[in-house]
Amino acid sequence: MNCADLEEKLNALHDGELAGEERAAVETHLASCEGCRRTLEALRAQDRDLAGAFGPERERVERAAFRAAAPPVPVARFAVPLAAAAGFLLAMLLFRRGPDPRIERLERRVAEIQRRHERELARARERGLAHLDVSTGAVEVREEGGDWSPLATGGAIRAGAQVRTVGKAKGSFLCDDGSEVRLNAGTEVRFAAARRFELARGQIYTRVAPGREAFEVRTDQTSIEALGTTLDISHAAAVTTLRVLDGAARMGSRTVKSGFECRWVEGKSEEPRPARDLAMLTRWVHEILVLKGRDSAELEKRVNDMLATLGRTKMEELYEYEIRAMGDHCALPLTRYIQSAPSRADPERRRKAARILADIAGAASVPDFVDLLGDGDAEVRACAARGLRRITGETLGFDEAYWRKDSCEEGRKRWEEWLKQHPEPWGAGRK
Repeated sequence: MNCADLEEKLNALHDGELAGEERAAVETHLASCEGCRRTLEALRAQDRDLAGAFGPERERVERAAFRAAAPPVPVARFAVPLAAAAGFLLAMLLFRRGPDPRIERLERRVAEIQRRHERELARARERGLAHLDVSTGAVEVREEGGDWSPLATGGAIRAGAQVRTVGKAKGSFLCDDGSEVRLNAGTEVRFAAARRFELARGQIYTRVAPGREAFEVRTDQTSIEALGTTLDISHAAAVTTLRVLDGAARMGSRTVKSGFECRWVEGKSEEPRPARDLAMLTRWVHEILVLKGRDSAELEKRVNDMLATLGRTKMEELYEYEIRAMGDHCALPLTRYIQSAPSRADPERRRKAARILADIAGAASVPDFVDLLGDGDAEVRACAARGLRRITGETLGFDEAYWRKDSCEEGRKRWEEWLKQHPEPWGAGRK
């Protein structure tokens, strides 16, 4: 391959469109030709400059394309700034250096950048504002002017589409900007535009990603703007209720801080008031969290919040029921709590956590149970032994009474040896 042959392939190489023997031949020539390497580097520098110049315009067009209130922005809008920039650069080359063989190459490069931006914008429109991440049952979508139809996991939601959960189903949507919107049973919401939603009925839970534009939820009563990340918003009849779990939010003219709730009733806003026990007030999201996996910081925080309340209110049985209802998904947060130094300040709560863990943990918790056999609390050791017997069917000759003795070193060593000899499937899935 000579330099003339290579010139026609440099653009394709730069865009990652060469493969196999053709790419190998180009790279071989570049390795031995300094002139062509300089040309490639100049091409890359030129591309960076042009992309930097057109980046803000591209972002503006993409945002505009997602606005439901305005007609779709035609891709041809790129033509004006691209043509102007290309004309400016070409004029600079002509007037400063005279005719230059690089002009044709520059024209091709500008056209390629325009085509690439067109493809990226088309992909952004196709994937929509959000997609269905997980659901506990049937979810339906209706495009503007269309009928309700089932929405599969991974299905895209485009600007202006309405979404509803059917029956007792709940669902979680991941938005293109990184935010998450969860829908409770019996909820209908319109994805009006990027970061703008219209709640017709039901309840949504938001985890808002930072963005240049405001994140807004509207009902027929009021408008709510997220100033933080985590909000729980419900709407029924003439009442809209906002609960702020993290950050703050603006409801009408009122600012509602974290840990508070505010209601908008028949056209009027009530005074914000402390929301007692947000973990329980928003426990409807637990089913969604269970679908998302075990090692979740959000799930861990919720379990810790509920543990913090155990034994301190008349609702103790309800809290324990909620933790048990999440099953093995709570095993890792419970284990971390029991193993943490702060938990030792409240021995009774720690023992309650150990009893729940012994009943709900799966095979992945076996190494943790073996570790807890060396705990300083006799009840925690006995619960760990109970969990091991339930999962493995083994006691190794040590009953629960043994683990309540002052010295259990022999039994712990026996279990450690057993675990080395039987490494699978214990611990699978743990990080």
